[in-house]
Amino acid sequence: MSDRFSDPAWVVLDGGANQGLYTLLAASVVGPAGRVLAVEPSSRELGRLATAIRINKLANVTVVPVALSDAAGEGDLLVAESEHGGHNAFGKLRYAEVRVVDTVRVRMRTIDEISDECKLERLDFVKLDLEGYEAKALRGAGQTLERFRPTLLIEWPTGEGGPEVEQDCQELLDLLEQFRYVALAIDPGTGLPSERQMAIGPSENVIAVPE
Repeated sequence: MSDRFSDPAWVVLDGGANQGLYTLLAASVVGPAGRVLAVEPSSRELGRLATAIRINKLANVTVVPVALSDAAGEGDLLVAESEHGGHNAFGKLRYAEVRVVDTVRVRMRTIDEISDECKLERLDFVKLDLEGYEAKALRGAGQTLERFRPTLLIEWPTGEGGPEVEQDCQELLDLLEQFRYVALAIDPGTGLPSERQMAIGPSENVIAVPE
């Protein structure tokens, strides 16, 4: 995200905020007139996120302590060892070398529910880094995507899942087509969205823009 793609009044949803790297970046870009919703279920990462918000004196960040999914409920979050906190996941971790140190019961909410509960009047940018739950989060965001048409930054499925990763890629592409979005690759040289449409296959991130 950069000031080329935002304005000071933007509302940003950081799905899978973790320790807050994207949250801090978004909060600095949108400024006091904007708003950032930092969505993170892990209590360990929430503590680190709260510290980052406090140190940086961010008044425009709202922390939402839940996991994103396609329905409200609860789930068991596998918490990875501290140095790999970005790999916390449901079901299983994507990388065999990353060790699970805890399993915690967390609340799940949809993006549509969060949008209603936070009384959003606009939503301009959504980042999803959910370790395999990106498609579930999109399935729970249909009303919000239709109403606000935000730009999406999605961590594309990678890891050691084999055919499972390819299936996740296809599911994401199908959902984006259903919601009338176009997935674009990010140019590794410039860091900007490429004009060519994203092909099926693993990538670091993709930008999805409404048609």
